Amino acid sequence: MRESSYNLSKQNSQQPKDIRGGEKKVMKKSLSTILSLAMAFSMFSSVAMAADAEADAAKTSADFKDLKDLDAATKAKFDSLISAGVFDGVGDGVFGLKDKMNRAQFAKVAALIFNLKVDTSLKTSSFTDVKADDPANGYALPYIEAVKAAGITDGYGPGVYNPAGEVTKEQLAAFLIRGINKDSEAKSTPGVNDATVSDWAKGYVALALNLKLLSNGADGKFGGTAAATRDLLVLGAYEGKAQYKGPAFDGKYAISSLKATDANVLTLTLNGALTEDAAKNLKIEVKRDGSVMTSGYTTKWDDKKTVATLTFDSKFQDSKYDVTISGLSNINETAKTASVTTTVEKITKIDFLTASDTIPLARDKNDKLLQKVRVDFKATNQYGAKSKLNASNFDIRVSGGNTFTTIAGEQAIEITEEAGTQRNDRISVSILHQDSGTQANKIFAVGDESMVSKVEVGDLLNSAGTKIDSIEAQGVAYLDIKAFDQYGFRIQDKDILNKDVTVNPSDRDLKVGEDDRNAFVDNVIGDDAADLKLQSVNNEEKDIVVSVFARGGQAVTKTVKVLAQKIPASVEFGAYNYTLAEGDKPTGDEDMDQKFYVPLIVKDSKGQQLDATDIVNAFQGSGLRGKSKFRIDSGSGLDLTRNAEIETSGAHKGQIKITGVGRKGSSYIRVSLEDKPTVSAQLNISIGEPRTIEQIKFSTQPKKYMVAGTDSEFKLKFYDQNGSEIKYSTDPDADGYFVRLSYSGGNKDATKGQEVYVGSKEVAGTNNPLQGNRKYVLSTVTGGTYSVDFPVLTDAPEFSYQNIYDKSFKFYSTKNDTTLGTKDALVGTYTLKATLYKNERNGKNNPVEVSSVTTTMDLINPSTQAEHKLTYEAYLDKGVNNNTILATDDYLADGAGTGVTGATYVYNNFKKATKEIKVRAKRPGGEEVAVPSVIVSATSSDPSVAYATGDPGKTNFVAGLNEGTATLSVVFQDAKKEQQSNTISLTTKNVGPQVSSIALKRTYKSVDAGELATGLYLWDNKLAEKITVKDQYGDEFVSEYAPGANNEENGHADQFLFKAASDAKSQNGNALLGLSLYITDADSSLFDTAALNNGQIKFKSGSTLPSGSSFTVNVLAPSGKAASFTVTIK
Repeated sequence: MRESSYNLSKQNSQQPKDIRGGEKKVMKKSLSTILSLAMAFSMFSSVAMAADAEADAAKTSADFKDLKDLDAATKAKFDSLISAGVFDGVGDGVFGLKDKMNRAQFAKVAALIFNLKVDTSLKTSSFTDVKADDPANGYALPYIEAVKAAGITDGYGPGVYNPAGEVTKEQLAAFLIRGINKDSEAKSTPGVNDATVSDWAKGYVALALNLKLLSNGADGKFGGTAAATRDLLVLGAYEGKAQYKGPAFDGKYAISSLKATDANVLTLTLNGALTEDAAKNLKIEVKRDGSVMTSGYTTKWDDKKTVATLTFDSKFQDSKYDVTISGLSNINETAKTASVTTTVEKITKIDFLTASDTIPLARDKNDKLLQKVRVDFKATNQYGAKSKLNASNFDIRVSGGNTFTTIAGEQAIEITEEAGTQRNDRISVSILHQDSGTQANKIFAVGDESMVSKVEVGDLLNSAGTKIDSIEAQGVAYLDIKAFDQYGFRIQDKDILNKDVTVNPSDRDLKVGEDDRNAFVDNVIGDDAADLKLQSVNNEEKDIVVSVFARGGQAVTKTVKVLAQKIPASVEFGAYNYTLAEGDKPTGDEDMDQKFYVPLIVKDSKGQQLDATDIVNAFQGSGLRGKSKFRIDSGSGLDLTRNAEIETSGAHKGQIKITGVGRKGSSYIRVSLEDKPTVSAQLNISIGEPRTIEQIKFSTQPKKYMVAGTDSEFKLKFYDQNGSEIKYSTDPDADGYFVRLSYSGGNKDATKGQEVYVGSKEVAGTNNPLQGNRKYVLSTVTGGTYSVDFPVLTDAPEFSYQNIYDKSFKFYSTKNDTTLGTKDALVGTYTLKATLYKNERNGKNNPVEVSSVTTTMDLINPSTQAEHKLTYEAYLDKGVNNNTILATDDYLADGAGTGVTGATYVYNNFKKATKEIKVRAKRPGGEEVAVPSVIVSATSSDPSVAYATGDPGKTNFVAGLNEGTATLSVVFQDAKKEQQSNTISLTTKNVGPQVSSIALKRTYKSVDAGELATGLYLWDNKLAEKITVKDQYGDEFVSEYAPGANNEENGHADQFLFKAASDAKSQNGNALLGLSLYITDADSSLFDTAALNNGQIKFKSGSTLPSGSSFTVNVLAPSGKAASFTVTIK
């Protein structure tokens, strides 16, 4: 402190040579500065002295005057090793850059950089000339023993180390090579052809040069026998430390070191890199003062999986941390735990980052403030790391009438020079950290006004200050520019920067600033400095060089990559797993036509995938001067429509559309990028023989047994020669295919109305009540139809059930019904055969059988057939999670009520939230038998929780009311018409329905715009046909066809999602589900929002869309589940 006071008074007593006027004022200000500093120093002195011992704990190259001229890269290497305590100076403020290095010094450095195990308790050496009490080199005894144990050296001669002896350059090369465990590699390396290197060392020198540990001199010679100087040791040690991989891993993981490296950071180093499996299973336990920490810190491994950084949420206190590794079978039990003691953060050093003793004049000749002068400092803690404390955490004083403000989040202040400040005035700045007692003081002489003499260009940043690699076309970014004046102070003022810094992009597609003239704008990214703004003005991808010129003459450049938005940079084909055959062509059936669309995966230069609209825009050249970005061609046999190769609307928007398939053979589709012809993708496609229908199979298998008054469904599908499903005939050698259903067997006494017949689920308008008015009926009774033929269609019908493919048929057994005049079906065995025929194209009408399937149905009567003793079970249809259902009274805002009132309300308004009670039965062999579900009664153990309900006079459904559990006692009629009972346990929950899936029967269709003027429901047969929404309770909310329309069985079509005025039986299940419908890919304002909210797609009055355009109807559930339907205007 005495030396500081002396220097201060001496500095201020020297009258500057260039004072011409205002001498009294200058002297008055100097005196004022001295007095104010004297007061400040007297205040700080008591705490500053206490910190003297700690002030040297974290040195840098700035502490040594002979290191000030190092270039930035070299200085960084010196700083790394000096601050880590590997190197220190040879005297006060002197590093000894060119001093010769002795062997003792090298031993300490090698032990530290190679992380050798050092026993500091050693007092006796294995070398006779190494003594602990040697005042010059005794400190190195444990380090010398460590390098010997590591095999880096075995001494200078028998039993001696020669600690004071010089280390030659070739010896240094050998020591470094051995230190990084490459001794054997050096011995096999061809030696250098250099006479200055001893023969024994030539391999070591060659490898050291190859690894860039050391370098040759200016004359091209290594100078192996010359003494190594300390600068060579620093640089060699730095490179050696970087390449050191540690001792060879012995197969057992151990903690190599545990250190506190910042005020809230522990660094854990293992003795070997973790394998991928080991990294997944390794566990780290942290104890603080004996207590396990389960939270409050994060762990991050380096890329090599050797070093783990443990960053704690709060700064260290005076504590002991124990870290233990576990979770692996190969852990060294003796080295699985390490400990470290931490202390409260103390600031050990404060450095001004401006080397100059002159501060710029910040006022013009009219005393107008030009700028606030930024003064940066660095506070280093006892761990050698820059403290995260901000300037506001320090006691800062600025002399005279000068004022300052701290810069948020930084160790920096902005000084506002007082009015009347002139050249040669003095401004003092004192920074004190009270808790640590560490301070820094500096007196600046006021110089000339700032002029930008140096600029540093950094990263490209977005408006949040986050580093980005490129600027998006037509986007904005900011270039991190730090400008410094002639005294080394950073300039932040916008006006000065725009006056002193010129910014020139190499391409006019990149503009600067707001007006393309003044590049710097007011602070955006949050560091108080004006920012250099860049703006892309065109949607083209390119590299643009930005040149920045400082008024002082210095210039820097930065190449800025501009990435075009949604412009194809790569292309590949998506998954395509279909088989094509000669003669294939689109049929209009969504399922069958999937094979004509080939998906593309297109990405831009940022790696972001283009969506369907982006692909179409790139294909059509939208916004790209009308030029397509794709070249698409195909080989012989695959038809693509020229200039319409990509589907521009509908569910397959953005996919390549195959319009037809020609002759068999090998073909391809190739896509390349117009702007990058070398970027291409090719999909090879094999075209097979013309598609023929080769097989018929049951897609839904009927049960084998049934009793009177039941039904059992079956369906059929066709398959081609490749095993693929085929709905429509495209066989050029056939006059068509057809399926013949033949029915036989039964009971000779059966009559119409007392039989088992096969009928279509589809109902016709015919008057045939004894056989359900089914459109197609097969019967074995006298006068019945035994067979019927169904053509295999060639294209899609209006209704899917009009196609024999996957059409619903059932075995129906009659029951006693006095109203209809039917009786219980008689016992018998029935056989159904489905035969696929092909009409050859020969004009002879001679069909050829291709394939057939057969099934039997036994009508049984347990009352008369003892072998058919059945076991029964009552159950909840579509029950899940142990029969869990919605507690509607709890869930609904207005409640539903309890008992019969609540159950009736739920059934009449939210039927799909109830569960149907059904009965199932099995034969003694376990075969399932179709039996009727005749529920006599159902009662709940707790009517406030659940209650049975149904149509008037029935209790075949159960509704959940309040949350809880209940038991349902069910009485039902069995196949003998006797009553049985069963219980069903159920749980009700006050948890709203969560949609688990949304399924549309169709996902795209074309309609006339006029039909949307009047409105179509999404599930209308002209659109999606059917929508099914499932929730976590297994409930299925279904709407199909238009409200009020009849279904396939000529009954009321399900309408359980939205209440429709035209359908009194419809229900508003969406009040429970919360589905939202919205329009994309078109102007949504054209549509009637109220109608859309009720499930109807309808144009507003006077609105429409042109022919060929399309839009998407989206259905979104609160759970995130979604579905979409594409509408194309005819």
